[in-house]
This record gives sequence, C-alpha cells and structure tokens, in this order.
Amino acid sequence: MNIKLIKNYYYNTSDYTPNMAFSIDRTLAVQCFQTFLIIYNTTDILDIHILSTRQKSDYLIGDLYDSIIILSNKWIIGISYVYGHLNLDIQNIKNLYLANYSFTHSGVSLVISKYYDFAYLAEGKQGFSILSTVILPQIKYASRLALPGFSFTVLPIQNEEYILANIK
Repeated sequence: MNIKLIKNYYYNTSDYTPNMAFSIDRTLAVQCFQTFLIIYNTTDILDIHILSTRQKSDYLIGDLYDSIIILSNKWIIGISYVYGHLNLDIQNIKNLYLANYSFTHSGVSLVISKYYDFAYLAEGKQGFSILSTVILPQIKYASRLALPGFSFTVLPIQNEEYILANIK
C-alpha cells in the first residue's frame, strides 16, 4: 500500500492538541487546543476550512483537552483536563456563545454517542460516566461507575452495548 500526503493544514500556535472530533454526519469538526477551539467545515474532506475559533475564558481553569459535537450539531462540549467542562452554543457559527460551564463533569476523554443523547466520559481518578445531553446547556450524570486506577479513554463498542475503558 502506498501512502501519500494529499493536503497539509497548518495553524500557527504553540498550543498542543490531542485530538480532532467530527460530528456524526461528518460535516463539522472541532479541534481542542490548550487555550482555544477551532471549528471546521468538513463537508468536503479534501477542502477543510475554518468556520470559527473560540478562546477559552480566563476563569476556566486548566487546559482544554477534549471536545465533542453533539448529535444535533448545535452544541460543543469541551472538557478542561481534570478541572471542568464548557458548553458552546454553535447555532450561530460566527458568534459562538458560552452557554454553560462547570467545574465538574471533567476528565480526560470524551466520546459522543452515535445513537443516544449521551456522552461517554473517562474521568481519570473518578472512573467512567455517562452524561445526558438532553437538556443542554445543562449536563447531568445519567450513570457513573468508579473504576480502579485512572481512566484515560473510553470506546463504545457493539452498538454501544459495552464501553471499553482504558485504565492504568
């Protein structure tokens, strides 16, 4: 198999980013940097372009670490590494609105459900939780499970009947 670089996208920053999350319909993507988010139009994967950026508010503690776009493409949930979360209303893509934030519901890894109004969260020392996204911008725990060690990532498998958690 011959692999080749088709296109290279560059954004001038010294911040790091651990991931890029796509909407379920693959029309949007969000990239979470330490101090800001970038939202992309990914309708044509060979012609990705930036729709909007949003700086993290100073009162939000910690580095932005992971983010998701919920099923309706109206909200982004971002987590600040071990310190909390933020909810951005993205219905007006040029004027992103910080609708809610909290110093709870934090963790290391966040994955959106493909089938339900849930987000799956690896909470580090706290374990694993399922968050309800039904009443956004508020987030409520639907379920929570303490795990031994530190949970790093979660992966829904077999139509989300099971969640694979990576713990150390």
